[in-house]
Formats: sequence, C-alpha cells, structure tokens
Amino acid sequence: RRAVQDDVPGLELVGTNVVSLGRVTLLDRPQSVFVLTNRTAQTLAISSLRRTCSCITSSADTMSVPPGGCARVTMILDLTGIHGFFKRALWVTMSGPARNRILLQQTGTVTPLYDGLPAEDVVLRAPDLAAACWTNTFVLAPTDPRLRLEAPRFATTNSALRQTAVLATNAAPQGAYTLTIVLQALTNVHAETRLLLPIKGIEGRNDLLMLKINTKV
Repeated sequence: RRAVQDDVPGLELVGTNVVSLGRVTLLDRPQSVFVLTNRTAQTLAISSLRRTCSCITSSADTMSVPPGGCARVTMILDLTGIHGFFKRALWVTMSGPARNRILLQQTGTVTPLYDGLPAEDVVLRAPDLAAACWTNTFVLAPTDPRLRLEAPRFATTNSALRQTAVLATNAAPQGAYTLTIVLQALTNVHAETRLLLPIKGIEGRNDLLMLKINTKV
C-alpha cells in the first residue's frame, strides 16, 4: 500500500509503507528502512517521528530534505513481551501548517523461544476428588540452539493443589526437554496455578515460559 498524498507539498514515500516480517522470534530485532523523497522545488523538513509503541526505536538520516533528495527513516523493533501476530507503527510528521503525516508499519508473527507448550490455558477436569489427579507431559524444543531451560517453579504455592514439575533433558530432538507436571486436587474448589520456566543462554536476556493451568473438580 502507498500512503495517501494530499495537495500540500510533502515528502513522498518510495514503495510500500507496510513491511511484512513474517515469522520472527523474541531474539530478533527486525529493522526496516523507509525512503522518503522530495520531488518538489523547495526544501522539505520532517518535524517528528512519533512511535506508537515503546518497543520501537526510530531515526532519520536527515530531518531536512533538499529538492530531489531523500530521507531514510529506520524503524527497529524490540519484540520482548510481544506474542503472536503484531502490527507496530511509526508516524512521520512533516513541517508546515498542513503537518502532513505518513504512517510506517511493521507486521509479523512472534514465535515462542520454545515450541511444545499449548497456546492457551490448560483446563483439567475431574468428577470428584478421588479422580482429581492429573499428569501432563510436554516436549519443549528450542527455536535457537543456544537456549536452555532452568528448573521449573510454580509462581505461587496453592493450598488447593499438590503440584510438582520435573524437567528432563533426554528428549528428542536434540536440545529439547521433557516437562512432566503432576497435579492433585486437595479440595473441590476451582483452582489455578502458573508454572514458570526460566530461559537462559543469551546474555542480557531474562525470558520465561509460562504455563497456566486451571483445575475443576
């Protein structure tokens, strides 16, 4: 898509204003460069670059573009905390009374650092307390060979559940883990628990996998 232009002179976007990044991971820092050209006979200026998310870092190689010149606007994303499909945008505002704007966007889908956990909360049901003991096993495979998982921990103690989690490394494919979770209901109330798995292997990052489980007896 091209940005809509009006009758007031302004910088013209070369090419598309939407860059599709496809599938990326939290370790990526996708960067896109947009080119704005001045096809008028006067110098045109950029007054501001306004991001729509704190995850965006932006810059322009020049804020004043002479006739026939170009400005290159760089947009970089920090994907920390973003899950699934995303769309992030940057407004480029021109100087002058009309304050023309061009919207620049990056879209894509963030894949988890480890595959194998369900995309939604796990709901466990039992007809009574005698049957309310569940064992669930997941094979977690890294999307980057440098990654490793540390010991799992439950976010909170839970008086309604007896809960244990064991992580083993003898899983295929190479570098994968087998996670076994055993839960036993101690009362017949609805209970929720969250299991956290710290991810290490990349300096300066402190990522977590989180699994949410609801039990209903």
